[in-house]
Amino acid sequence: MNPKSQSATEFIILASFMLLVIVGFFAVASSKVLEVKEGGNRQVAEDIADFAYREIETAKSVADGYTRTFVMPQTVNGINYTITIIDNRELAVNYLGYEYLKFLPANVTGNLIKGSNKISKVNGVIFIGATNETGYGLPGGNLLNCEVTTACGYTTVFKISSLSNGHAEIPSGSTYLYRVCCQKPGDVLSDSCSTGYNVLKLSAVTNAHVEKNTYTDYPIDICLSSASTSIQCTYTTQNCNDAGYDTCLATISADTNAHAADCVTDPYPTKVCCK
Repeated sequence: MNPKSQSATEFIILASFMLLVIVGFFAVASSKVLEVKEGGNRQVAEDIADFAYREIETAKSVADGYTRTFVMPQTVNGINYTITIIDNRELAVNYLGYEYLKFLPANVTGNLIKGSNKISKVNGVIFIGATNETGYGLPGGNLLNCEVTTACGYTTVFKISSLSNGHAEIPSGSTYLYRVCCQKPGDVLSDSCSTGYNVLKLSAVTNAHVEKNTYTDYPIDICLSSASTSIQCTYTTQNCNDAGYDTCLATISADTNAHAADCVTDPYPTKVCCK
C-alpha cells in the first residue's frame, strides 16, 4: 500500500475514534447535567411542601386558639407551581412536572393557595385556607365552619355515635357524644327546619341511619338555619372547598340506609358540604 494512502486511512480511523469519544463524553456529561437538574427540581418540590408542612406541624404542637398568617410564594425561581391538600390527607406539590406528596397528620382540614393563608387550631382541629373572602371555612372569617367534636360551643346540627362508621341522632338527643358542630362569625345559626336547609334525613331519633334529602324513606329532617343568609348544601365526592362550599359537615356511606362519619378520621367518599 502507498505510505501516503496508509497514513490517510490511519488518520481517518483515528479521527473517527476521537469523534466517537468526544460524542460519548458529551452524551455522558449531558446525562449527568440532566440528572442533576431533575434532582434539583424534585428537591424544590419537596422544599415547597416542607415549608407548608412546618406551618401545620407548628399549629399541631400548640394549644387551641392558635392563629397565624403565612405566605406561599407565587413562583419559585421564577417558575410556576401548584400546591393543594387532597382529601385532608395529603399535601401535594407539582413543580416542573415533578410531584411531591406528603401525608398530613390527623385533624387537618381546608386547602392552601399561593399567596396569603391563615392557619388556626380550634378544638384540636387545624383549619387552613385563604385569608381573603374566598377562603376555606376558617374560624374568624365570615364563612361557615363545621367540625365533629365532643365539646360544641356553637350549634349542634346532629350527633353521631363514632367518628367513623357511625349511626346518627337528632341534635337534642342524649345518647351520642360526637356533635356535628357549626358556627359562622357574625351570624346566628340554629337547627330550625322552618327556615333552614334540610341537610340530611334520619330513620329515627337515635341509633339512626341517614339518607340524602332527596330521598323520602326516612321521616326525620336534620336542618341548618342562618339568621342572616340562606344556607346551601350539596353532596359531592370532591373536596368541599373545590366544589365551592365553605365546610364539610360529615361524610355518608351511601345515598340512603347509610352510616355517617366525620370528614377527617376515616371519611366516606360522599361529603355533606355547606356554605
